[in-house]
Amino acid sequence: MTDGPSGLSASEADARLHGAQLDLSTITLEGGKFSIDGWAYGSHAGRGAKFDVRISVLDVGDWRLIDEARIGMLDIHEVTETGTGLKIEGHFPTEIHLTTEGRRVEIEQNQQPFSVRRWFRWKSV
Repeated sequence: MTDGPSGLSASEADARLHGAQLDLSTITLEGGKFSIDGWAYGSHAGRGAKFDVRISVLDVGDWRLIDEARIGMLDIHEVTETGTGLKIEGHFPTEIHLTTEGRRVEIEQNQQPFSVRRWFRWKSV
């Protein structure tokens, strides 16, 4: 599912992505498009599920990563607008600062989960 060319505001993205896990090793910036991959929680057939997700921000001039915990993941706590763009902040001391005028977030999420919760355990689908 994609949210179209206009994308979501920081507050809309924050509501959709809270708790999503992002893999910092997948960060790319090509032609002004910043992308990062990970997974997000959702539901499938009435059960908890994990879905692959890609977050993209267009018209990014520069980005900066602060990863004090050095765990290579960002567990999204908050997506906010800053004076120069967007900030994606994790629960651990991890942040991504994006310099962009657009301040719109595109979310692509697979329709089928890669894992579902059954009997208190995660099972691959």
